Amino acid sequence: MYYMGIKFKIIGFLLIISALFLLSLSFSIMFLGLSIDFGNFNISPIIVKIINFIIIAVFLSFVAYVGYIMAFHAKD
Repeated sequence: MYYMGIKFKIIGFLLIISALFLLSLSFSIMFLGLSIDFGNFNISPIIVKIINFIIIAVFLSFVAYVGYIMAFHAKD
C-alpha cells in the first residue's frame, strides 16, 4: 500500500509546517512586537495565550499517551 505511506508523509509535513507557523507567530508577537488588531481591539495577547495553551495541552496529551502505551502495552 504505497498510497498510505505517501498520505502519512504528507500529513506529517503539514503538521510540521503548521507547528512552525504557530511557533513563529507566537515568537513574533512576544519578542518582535507584532500587533494583530481586530477593529479597535488588540487581539495579540489573546492569540499568544491560546497558542501557548494548545502547545502545553498537546505536549501533556503526548506524555499521557506515551504513559498509556508504556503501562498497558509493555511486554513482560
